[in-house]
Amino acid sequence: FIPIDWNVKWFQWNDSNDPRTKETEFQKLLQSVPLKTEQTNRLSYSWSGSFGKDMPRDKFATLAEGTFEVASGNYQLNVTTDDGARVWIDDQLIIKNAWKYQGPTTYTAELKLGGKHRIRVEHFEIDGFAMLRVDLQPKK
Repeated sequence: FIPIDWNVKWFQWNDSNDPRTKETEFQKLLQSVPLKTEQTNRLSYSWSGSFGKDMPRDKFATLAEGTFEVASGNYQLNVTTDDGARVWIDDQLIIKNAWKYQGPTTYTAELKLGGKHRIRVEHFEIDGFAMLRVDLQPKK
């Protein structure tokens, strides 16, 4: 487990800014005032139903941005999502084929890293069970 200094925000979306079909409107939503924010060193959420007071059960988005520092080497990024997610490291899109309606699915990427880095995760939940877990670990 490599800790990442995460700043996490949640938003409610609707048909006018559906993350699957309205990219411009969705990006505007992620710039608006969030419903909830949290600071954490681990991005690991799963829930069925609302996961907090005044939070929607369905049609919400998560924006998590963080920083981390690692020794030079090979690493594996694991992202488990229900429904869609995409991940950037240092503005490079690393996980891109997970942006869809799906049950819990894990995506991995092998990375060569060293020093300080930025990470950005966008996630959307449509309905039912929801999950978002991101972890970075040294490649064995």
